[in-house]
Amino acid sequence: MGRSISAFMGIPYAQPPLGKLRFQRPVPISRKGGVFDARQARPGCLQLDLKYSEVVDIDNSDTVEDCLHLNVFAPRRSDSAEDYEDEAPKQDVKLPVFVFLYGGVYVWGENQLALYDGVEFAAEADAIYVVVNYRLNIFGFLKSPDDRIPGNVGLWDQLEALKWVRENIASFGGDPEMVTLGGQSAGAFSAAIHTYSPLSRGLFKRAFLMSGSSFSLKFLQRTSTDDLFGTVANTLSCLDGVDPVDCLTTRNLTRNSLKSIENELRTRFMNLVPSSVDQLMDHPVDELHRNKYHIKEVMLGITLREGDFFINNFGRRLPFFSDLLGQTPQAAIRLAMKVLFGIGIRESAEIYNAYFADSATGEFSSHELVRKVSDIVGHCVFDCPTEIFARHAAASGVKVRHYVYAHQPSVKINLNTGNEPTHIDDIPFMLGSINSVAENSRTLRMKLPKFFLDAQKKFSPEEHHFSRVVIRQIANFMRSGKPRIPGSDREWPLYTKANPAIVYMAPNNFTVVKGPKSDKCSLWEPYIVSSSPDTTTSTEPQAPKTTTESIEENVIRRGKVLRRTQGRNSSDTVTAQASILLLFCSLAYFHLAVSVRT
Repeated sequence: MGRSISAFMGIPYAQPPLGKLRFQRPVPISRKGGVFDARQARPGCLQLDLKYSEVVDIDNSDTVEDCLHLNVFAPRRSDSAEDYEDEAPKQDVKLPVFVFLYGGVYVWGENQLALYDGVEFAAEADAIYVVVNYRLNIFGFLKSPDDRIPGNVGLWDQLEALKWVRENIASFGGDPEMVTLGGQSAGAFSAAIHTYSPLSRGLFKRAFLMSGSSFSLKFLQRTSTDDLFGTVANTLSCLDGVDPVDCLTTRNLTRNSLKSIENELRTRFMNLVPSSVDQLMDHPVDELHRNKYHIKEVMLGITLREGDFFINNFGRRLPFFSDLLGQTPQAAIRLAMKVLFGIGIRESAEIYNAYFADSATGEFSSHELVRKVSDIVGHCVFDCPTEIFARHAAASGVKVRHYVYAHQPSVKINLNTGNEPTHIDDIPFMLGSINSVAENSRTLRMKLPKFFLDAQKKFSPEEHHFSRVVIRQIANFMRSGKPRIPGSDREWPLYTKANPAIVYMAPNNFTVVKGPKSDKCSLWEPYIVSSSPDTTTSTEPQAPKTTTESIEENVIRRGKVLRRTQGRNSSDTVTAQASILLLFCSLAYFHLAVSVRT
């Protein structure tokens, strides 16, 4: 666009969560004055590498515990200004602010990844763009039985970052009264929580959710927080006559420690997610969406085929998958529904038939079976939680704008074997990073995996234009809550009970259709929003939590149970077919990445 953008990298928004502050809620940073060098990006929060294909391989060896930083991208008030800080703010020009939370199932993610570069977004939207680091995995979501490790601190990091934005964004030319909170995948799950958390009230005005809502968390909260704590403490030898909380707090924890924990927890590593343990998220997720929203507008959407990302990548790594699925799909899928969602074998027949009753013979090709399983994953984790959130919000008086990202990128950055857009395909277009990667390759401002640099060179001019068009409508939403249909004079329609309008987005083609996107959500909804046992604690009797001995006893008891069950082969409890489908329906990124990491 020719606009100059100032990038302020690695700004701390809370004290380093080190020493006694590990596992604790963030402590506001002290204001000492002086000058902070914000020219270089700083590392993300401690995490393992992410590899989900031979090409897409993200090295996270530079990640650390001292990670509570944010990046700010701001249009210069004057292109001729030599010193941005000394330039007097123009009181009559305050820019809208977009705060973005990355995805990665609360296990991976960082704000220095070039996918989240905000240069193009800030320039095209004429807005301030902020991308936040928050703690992940055990550092962000471990909880002890006695609450000395309170849990959910990753969410509290986000809250502290929002407070920092509220207090400081005017110094960058932003309007603290015009903040939009956005996120993708797990970032969208989090942003949705903040839309009704009483502690987040007044910190942002609108929300922008990409691929999911807090209803998506329903299928991740499958392991009690006490059991997770017991396994972590046992793995790190913090149960042998020591105070487990003190031991975990003072121990030197490294990426090798995380790897040991992941190896022990296996797919339950992905159950380290927000849970109902405090006033930020003080009720079961399904109870939080009842007339409690403190925003006035939300724009939310999904990609056309969310599930393909997970199924196709997983199937490519396990070539025997299609054969196994083809043997007894009905038994495998219905058993998976029972184990994962608590759906009775008899009741699951209705859901199974809804997906598989379109064949007179009951037989399907391997391709058809894989596609249907992809539908199940996409619907139960992304499509339906998004649609349910949209309906709940609209019924509560929130103005809802719904979209489906329908463009298949000319470059498949995730190596999806399908021919339709899937999970994460939308990120570089919605955030504009396909237009700024070339600059990153010159400046090395942000972490730039080679696969993304190579892909950027191949995007078409039409796709670059499409990205800019989409960003302009996000900007309209940020300013007024009223995006428009590109290429027309029509306002983006509201999503209401009477008219559930959805805009399908592709280059030079923005089409309004009547929703919902899937006709299967009525089948999933009872299991997504119904009351269920609280998984934050175990169902077995609890010892008192007032002494170190009671904590150890509680944790050791759970550790013994876990050690008795974790070494089993899948055939000990369920069929091989069901095991694979359990992985699929058990949620995405997470399980896939664990399975394919080398």
